[in-house]
Amino acid sequence: MGHTALYSQALSAPPYIFSFAVVLLTAYLSDRLQTRSTFIIFHAILGASGYSLIALAGFRRWDHVWRYLGIYPAAAGFFSAITIIITWTINNQESDSKKGTGMAMLNIIGQCGPLVGTRLYPDTDKPYYVPGMSICALFMLAVAGLAFLLRIVLKRANDWTRDSRNKEGSNQEDGVPLVSGGKAKRERKAFYFML
Repeated sequence: MGHTALYSQALSAPPYIFSFAVVLLTAYLSDRLQTRSTFIIFHAILGASGYSLIALAGFRRWDHVWRYLGIYPAAAGFFSAITIIITWTINNQESDSKKGTGMAMLNIIGQCGPLVGTRLYPDTDKPYYVPGMSICALFMLAVAGLAFLLRIVLKRANDWTRDSRNKEGSNQEDGVPLVSGGKAKRERKAFYFML
């Protein structure tokens, strides 16, 4: 952005400190409210707005201050969304082996980001990198859209589980299903996805 290396390093600290505080607050509120998708959607849109501001400021050749201000929502939105995506992946797995598999898949797929990311900012786009910032904004919007779709799918799955449990409930006595011969058998507790 036209600053010396030392001054640039000093300017890079505040957005990350801000992001750190936002990630902690987001994690706390997400746990307190027992919801993940709304926070992912909100922070993905926040990140997309930051990347869009950086791209627009570069495209219009606005003052460096605008691009710097865009770093705050971009970083806070990106890091908070990633944190909650990891948590949501773990929360929506029924067993430890599924949690481990989910985390492994998340890490494998997640490592594609750095491979693609290194190609988004070629030297030919210096110093504004408008195409790279625009692509990042689009990907953050895609994260918001996918989180919204996944919320709908998981809500339907929860509704289906609840409906099927209610139908089974008509054959229960004190929460224990009745089976032939009058003997009761304990059933596995229903698993509901966190939204």
